[in-house]
Amino acid sequence: MKRILAIVTLGVTLVSCGSSPSRGVASVEGSCALQKHPSKNHYRILIHEKPHSQYWYTKGDAMKIKDSFVKKGMCE
Repeated sequence: MKRILAIVTLGVTLVSCGSSPSRGVASVEGSCALQKHPSKNHYRILIHEKPHSQYWYTKGDAMKIKDSFVKKGMCE
């Protein structure tokens, strides 16, 4: 009887720990924007009106990075 109880307890533990919880993406208030370089055809990403990094990108790359930030919930 103790063996069956131990097997059932182990099975319930494995099933409850093995199932992944349903998680949503946290919403963030803020905006992502692109800033154009004053003299070159390069752009950088602004989050909450501050540069995300010091690097400048082509417009296509900057748009892809911005879209990935939106998907991650870093900005809207």
